[in-house]
Amino acid sequence: MPGILGFIDSPGAAPANGLLDRMIDSMQPQAWHRVDRCSDPKGRWGIGIVNLTACGEHPQPARIGGSSSLAFLFGRLHLDDSERLAFLSGSEADRASDSEVLLRMYEQADGRLSRNIRGSFAAVIIDPHRQRILIANDSIGQRPIYYNVRGSRLVFGGSVKAILEDKSIDRSLDHEGLSDLFEYRYVLGKKTLFEQVSLLEPGSRLVYDLASNSVDLQNDPSLDSWFGSPADHRAPKVILDELAESFSEGVQRICDSQCQNTVSLSGGMDSRVVMAAVRPRETRVNSFTVGLPGSVERRLSRRIAQKSGCSAIYSETDPAILEPENYVRLCRAAIELTDGMRGSSFHPLTAHLADKFREYDLKLVMTGHGGEFAKLDRAYGFSLDVGTDLGPGALPAKEIVFDKMSDHAWDMIDRRRLFKGELGALKEESPRASFDREFEKIDPSLPIDQQLSYFFLREFFRKHAVLSNRIHGNYSEIEYPFIAEDFVKGVLRAPLELRLNHGIHRHIIEVHNPSLLRIPISDTRVKLDAGGLNRLLFQRPYEILYRLGFFHADVPEHFIPKRTSPTIFADRLLSPRSLDRGDLDSAYLGEIINRFRGGETRLFDALNQLLTFDTFQELFFESG
Repeated sequence: MPGILGFIDSPGAAPANGLLDRMIDSMQPQAWHRVDRCSDPKGRWGIGIVNLTACGEHPQPARIGGSSSLAFLFGRLHLDDSERLAFLSGSEADRASDSEVLLRMYEQADGRLSRNIRGSFAAVIIDPHRQRILIANDSIGQRPIYYNVRGSRLVFGGSVKAILEDKSIDRSLDHEGLSDLFEYRYVLGKKTLFEQVSLLEPGSRLVYDLASNSVDLQNDPSLDSWFGSPADHRAPKVILDELAESFSEGVQRICDSQCQNTVSLSGGMDSRVVMAAVRPRETRVNSFTVGLPGSVERRLSRRIAQKSGCSAIYSETDPAILEPENYVRLCRAAIELTDGMRGSSFHPLTAHLADKFREYDLKLVMTGHGGEFAKLDRAYGFSLDVGTDLGPGALPAKEIVFDKMSDHAWDMIDRRRLFKGELGALKEESPRASFDREFEKIDPSLPIDQQLSYFFLREFFRKHAVLSNRIHGNYSEIEYPFIAEDFVKGVLRAPLELRLNHGIHRHIIEVHNPSLLRIPISDTRVKLDAGGLNRLLFQRPYEILYRLGFFHADVPEHFIPKRTSPTIFADRLLSPRSLDRGDLDSAYLGEIINRFRGGETRLFDALNQLLTFDTFQELFFESG
């Protein structure tokens, strides 16, 4: 998968012996990915970047006149024309790449890099004059940077697989990270699945001092500065109008004038809000929808695109992806692209969608991921119901999140019976201790909704959505309008009641494209501007029929477990290759698979996580 990578070491250290080449090879799965690199003539460091060549990227590293520094940038800066002109002249601003702009920022700030740069990026600045190399990421950490430090050697990259090309790094599993993966479906904090590999936290800086051969981790996440602002007590409409405008501005910052922009569109709420804010007359924008056979998404997404003035592409998913050979192939590809650190039960569907992005040559794709942030009553494990008591007697934010984040599919399984040895023992203590450590980083004086929002952005969104979209990022540039900095800050200051009942979403649509309010939502069949009688007549019957088993073709979360063959899990998990590792009790695992075969579809998530772990072990410990 594309990204930045490299190594740095002291003079006279053991030679890298082709390390940079091996790292690049591990992150260039597609022949059309472009590679740029730069190395120290004395062999002290080597840095490279694998890029998509999606929207006319410039050669790297960037250089600017009057400076000996070099810059690699993976990703994009979200700057408007006036912000670019603050660093470049008019003629330069039109021609300069984002990596050149970043280098201008660095030099004009006398060798410092602000933690509040708008964008989605990972960057490396090589500064011979100041004798240092700086590695940085954006405020939310949307482009992962993994690293290993041992003595004077620093190895880093956008993929764990690249770092492990340094054969001197121990591949021992981090059992606490693995326990996190099973409990929460991702690994908390800076841990990974390997003891000797860490994840750079959001808004952080790794600085290698070439004079002292030392590494300084400057861990002061800029995300902290987004929280704790005084509440906004102005009239609700004034607040909502400003949020609608800042969301629209965020979408315009993301759009690229040089290539086709695409909204990944469903018949739901979040992507519809993005469609409301696009300006197809100013920027080339279309929509792309993938739906299951018989899904309502085709009809609704076409109507949404038409009302937005955009062309619509619809691609139907072939149920053949659920055949064992296709399912395992897609699962394997997804796990390889995420280094195994996303325990989603829908890896195969995500990989299938990424294949579709490639098939249709989508360059830059905007998704509705993160929209839950602005509608906290629908924010997965962070939901606050409209009537939730947040007074003195309310549950602490930590308890709300822990209860809702835990994967309750595992409540149906006795993990001590399933796992042998240390993996079984970790169930009781490790996930909670790991969770508590991360939540303690949040200022407890913040309002409950802000504590939930902090954890959502720093952990859940960053790991859940971003790691999932690394699969898509193998083919297309992915952007998230809902986490644009100005919009996020405005949402955090808004009264909580505006974030419930889709209040912010509805208002953005009402301001920018009210016609979209009159198109039904796919998961209720009710129009957004429907009155109480309309909801009674349409939504209630839909909910009853849904419970009776109808409409599941519209919802992958139900369609896939019902259609997936249990033989996928039996053939893989009960094979001699898997059982010979000695991690699982074969008799009890067989019982679980038979229960799934008998109709307990809730076991699907847990079985998929076991399949993920099995495939991860095969890829990282048994292949090559």
